[in-house]
Amino acid sequence: MLKVKLHGWKDEELSIANRIETGFEELGHEVCHFNESVDISIAINPDFYDEAKNQPLNKNGILIYNILDVPEHLIDTYPIDDIKVKLKDADAITSISKSTQKQVKKYFKKQSKVVYTPYLEVEKQHKNRDIDFLYVGRASDPNKRFNLIHNAIIEAGISQSSLVVCGPEIPSCGAYAGVVPSSQLQELYNRAKILLLPSRIEGVGLSMIEAATVGTVPITCSDNPTAKELGFKDFSCEPTSSDLARKMMFTLSDFLAASQKVNEIVEKNKLKEKFNRKNVAQRYINIYEDRLNSNSI
Repeated sequence: MLKVKLHGWKDEELSIANRIETGFEELGHEVCHFNESVDISIAINPDFYDEAKNQPLNKNGILIYNILDVPEHLIDTYPIDDIKVKLKDADAITSISKSTQKQVKKYFKKQSKVVYTPYLEVEKQHKNRDIDFLYVGRASDPNKRFNLIHNAIIEAGISQSSLVVCGPEIPSCGAYAGVVPSSQLQELYNRAKILLLPSRIEGVGLSMIEAATVGTVPITCSDNPTAKELGFKDFSCEPTSSDLARKMMFTLSDFLAASQKVNEIVEKNKLKEKFNRKNVAQRYINIYEDRLNSNSI
């Protein structure tokens, strides 16, 4: 049994760190919550690198620094040099997608291993698909480009009530549901026909994965490399409101066929397995064991 400490945001129900901790516990390992010696110390993102570094390690313990993404729309103010220095302390570096892995190599000149972020494991429910469009996330973040959705709805001439928005920020259009608990979010995924994710760059875009696992069709933009990486290229459009409006209406008119194709993509690319919390935890264990074996040679 290994002792593991996760360093990241844990005060939210949908916290990534909480999900990974649960994965380790389900595999029979001990998750530590205090400043005691551990076998694996993992920092979810750069905000927690210093905290993870100060965690005592057992004799063969390792320090893992994870990178969620590099916000290229904020690259002029992003602390590239500071993070590059801190990454030298890590025994291993992980990225949450192949797209982020490329960013790590480009900006930090470092190699990293891909460990996907665990998703909310959504159960398929027999619900009426009575929500045409769903958006999950921060509506005012410029990288999320919620304005494309707003303008697309106007250009398509459809009612704002056809869109439901979940997140911490009041949107400029749509029926605002606020921040919802995981049980309600699961219900919304099952009720929605289409999930809108027009972000320019996403480390992963978990709402895309979570929606797709229950047959909800994710519409993304062509400059989101992760959507292509995970198999959703055919559901991308150009990052303009007019093209998004056309894609929304076309997909809505042929929803059943599109949903079936999404189910096939999820199955073919083993997305449920890649983003399962136990499998994510196991990937970290594999990194630990590989390091242990290489040191024993």
